Amino acid sequence: MGYALITGASSGIGKQLALTLAKNKIPTLLIAKNEQKLIEICQFIQQNYQVKSHYYCYDLSYEHVAKEIFERLELDKIDIDYLFNNAGYGLSGRFEKYSYKDYHNLIQVNVLTLIHFSKLFIDKYALCSTPKYLINIGSTTAFHAIPGMSVYAGSKSFVRSFTIGIARENQNPNLKIKIVTPGGTHSNFMTKAQITNAKAIKLGQKFNMDAQEVAEIIYKNLNRKAIEIIPGFMNKVHAVIAKFLPHVLFENSSKDIYVEK
Repeated sequence: MGYALITGASSGIGKQLALTLAKNKIPTLLIAKNEQKLIEICQFIQQNYQVKSHYYCYDLSYEHVAKEIFERLELDKIDIDYLFNNAGYGLSGRFEKYSYKDYHNLIQVNVLTLIHFSKLFIDKYALCSTPKYLINIGSTTAFHAIPGMSVYAGSKSFVRSFTIGIARENQNPNLKIKIVTPGGTHSNFMTKAQITNAKAIKLGQKFNMDAQEVAEIIYKNLNRKAIEIIPGFMNKVHAVIAKFLPHVLFENSSKDIYVEK
């Protein structure tokens, strides 16, 4: 059996995907910057689920990181059945709050490295005769602009459009390409995004989904026909109403939450 490669695997949805897959006896290859957390997760998986789990410690904001990882996979003779492009983060506040380098790094992780991983995976497995899975993790912020998180929301809008596009192009039924569109999820996302607004924190505490629940929904839907997986009832409602209500309503409410007065 091939491995499941998971980026951003040290916390949140990525970590819970690793545990969910391990419960189902799928070996995992975890990628993130925090080596200590990766070691702990791999040890936990091996001790509790008796399935292989390895890690590569990489910074995904480095331009050529995807190529380096795929070259290392070849050297280590590791075959990949599942690629979860999960790594990503946001920055909140007015656009001028951050430097160009800050935004460049965000786009590198959220978009460019994801594209590179997707390209390498599809080039290798486009003609696969056994099931292979390319799963890109997006966000409900892709449905409309988010003032105060404009670059993050723009990156997730791209990921959703890109993934649906390449999934429609795909003609191999053994190669399954999906976009996952979660809403707020309990993780360290808000801390890294520097979200300090009390209203945002309160809404997150009330409505954010548990990362384990999101991971389990993803796993259960891997073989279903739909290209898009939207975990949770409220996120499905969001997806529907975003098609019909004026986007200015969402944009103004987001501005109240994420843009400093």
